[in-house]
Amino acid sequence: MRALREDGVHASPGELSRIAHAGHVCGIDHSEQMLRQARRRNADGIARGVVDLRLGSVDALPVFDAPFDKILAVNTVLFWDQPDARLERLRRLLRPAGLIAVAHQPRGPGASDEMAAANGRRSLRRCSEPDSPRCGWRPCR
Repeated sequence: MRALREDGVHASPGELSRIAHAGHVCGIDHSEQMLRQARRRNADGIARGVVDLRLGSVDALPVFDAPFDKILAVNTVLFWDQPDARLERLRRLLRPAGLIAVAHQPRGPGASDEMAAANGRRSLRRCSEPDSPRCGWRPCR
């Protein structure tokens, strides 16, 4: 399995190394500082060749050598201009029947499940209606 995590590779110490035991995970972030932190936190996975961390963003994606099975965009959609176009760009990186998951995970004082749900709904509205063929959304389960 090949998975791409767009922006937010710094979210949890060693997270990519833990999920990459049965495949390959590539994480991108637009911040050099966050990449440095992520490289330290994922040193084991990088050394094993199962984690690849790169500088980039949905607006300036690096070149990849093979399609991905899954793409996870965490805490990013709220900041994208033209989210439909950005999701289409990510979709082109997927193998046939690949999946894109969009998540919002609030951090900081006052963060709550309700805040996460509200921001998720806001992200979805920004992308278009849930069943939009343009985005290819399916209802969440």
